[in-house]
Amino acid sequence: MAVDRVSSLRQRLRRETDTFDFGALIEGVSTLEEVEVSTVEAHVSDVASIVEPATQTPEAPVVVHTEPKEERLRTAVNSLGARLLDTAGKFRSEVREGDCWAAGACLSQLNQILELLHSVDPQGDVARFLASPGAPPHGSAWPTTAWSVAELAESPFSALLPQDADEYFVRRVVSAAWGSVFPAHS
Repeated sequence: MAVDRVSSLRQRLRRETDTFDFGALIEGVSTLEEVEVSTVEAHVSDVASIVEPATQTPEAPVVVHTEPKEERLRTAVNSLGARLLDTAGKFRSEVREGDCWAAGACLSQLNQILELLHSVDPQGDVARFLASPGAPPHGSAWPTTAWSVAELAESPFSALLPQDADEYFVRRVVSAAWGSVFPAHS
């Protein structure tokens, strides 16, 4: 049953093609509108139930969590949102300084954070409901990852690149992002 919910969430993620207003996010401008609370609460419950193990063997001891599932989900989404904002700020700083390797490492971290956010909250509804830092604006989902030059060019993170950044600079940043994920052998 949990597998069906996971595949349903993955299908929703694949269908998502909305754009993301990252400029408002960086500036701290709120573009949030009211979200239907019942829909988001249902999504929070669905995601929280996936976090719990689907089955337990009779021999395995049952671990009692002192924290409700929703609180753990809130902590995770808040933490990832804060990390996203912090890492985006570092990425912006590194590309403005022209440090391709450090900017690529930040881009890699941004992509990893987004992959986690997409697995927990693909549409961003939970983050908006919880008023998490970095929550996407109403009507938008989390931005997609940017592992290629084309993806970075279409990404909201491209707004963080200096205006004089050319294709060669962007290629070096993306190559460095791959290098920080898959280190080269010496």
